[in-house]
Parts: sequence; structure tokens; C-alpha cells
Amino acid sequence: MAGDSVEGDQLRPIAIKVLDECGGLPIAIVTIATALKDETVAVWKNALDDLRSCAPINIRGMEKKVYTCLQWSYNHLEGDEVMSLFLLCGCLSYYGDISMDQMLRYATGLNFFDRIDSLEGAINKLVTLVKTLKASSLLLDGTEDDGDGFGVGASRLLFMDGDHKSVRMHDLVCDVARIIAFKDPH
Repeated sequence: MAGDSVEGDQLRPIAIKVLDECGGLPIAIVTIATALKDETVAVWKNALDDLRSCAPINIRGMEKKVYTCLQWSYNHLEGDEVMSLFLLCGCLSYYGDISMDQMLRYATGLNFFDRIDSLEGAINKLVTLVKTLKASSLLLDGTEDDGDGFGVGASRLLFMDGDHKSVRMHDLVCDVARIIAFKDPH
């Protein structure tokens, strides 16, 4: 924990500067803090430099710093598969919650699982990637309601576990994901 060591004392002023770059916005703070959790002072300094050097994009209704922080979090996801799934979720989340069944169908159709040769392997890979996105605060658990979400209420035979029925994105994260998807080759 910061403050418990010499490195913690060095980290505090840098963490405050990173917090300032988040503009006091909870969604930006959470995604950056999650990405930097348990990292060294050098990694925090590098993140601060990256956040300061990002060219902000004007998006109506969104603070410039939110986009910068969310894009930074996306850029620091580990692996093309998780980045691609994030972008897919951004496109599907436009309609609300995303059922895991629907996501599996799209991910399979887009050849996300090209080296996996079984349905069980594809399900396990999807659950793992979703867990990674949830851990980075870029994806949230879906709501309990089976109502209007895209694909929610569809067949859930493959995802009977309540924790894996559906997911969703915060509206701002979804907007940023769509903008990145427009530009990014993933």
C-alpha cells in the first residue's frame, strides 16, 4: 500500500499528479487506478507522462480527460484478444447489456478463437477475457433484468452461471470503445 515504504513516499506525489490528469472524474480515476495497482514508481511516472502527452479529442458531452484516461487504459490491456473483445463489447453495448451467448457468437464469427478447437475452449477463453476486462474496470456485470439488452433473454444454455450471463459497459467507456474501434485495426 502506498505510504508503507520508501517507494510509497515517492509514489504519493506522482499519484496525486495522475489523479489531477483524471480531472476528478470517477470513471477515469477507477480505470487508471486499476491499471496502475501494485505498479512501481517508474510505471506511475511513465503513465503520468503518457497521460500528459495524449492529444485530447473533443467528444460532445465527454470531458477530454475521460477519453485520454480510457484510451490509456485500453492501450495498456495485455494482448490483442482482450483489446479486440473490448472493442466488440463497445459495439454491442450500444443496445444495453450483452449476453455472453451473443458475445460468444460474434467472437466466434469474427475468428477470435482461431486456435481453439472446441466449444468448451471458446467459452473458457471468453470468460477469461471478460474477467480481464472486468478487472480493469472497462467492463461491468450485466443487470439482473432480462429485459431490453442486446441478446439478453436469448438462449443462455451455455452460460447458466449468474456471474456469466451478461455484461455491460459504462456509457462513456462504450463511447470511447466505439471511437477507438473506428481507428484501431483490432
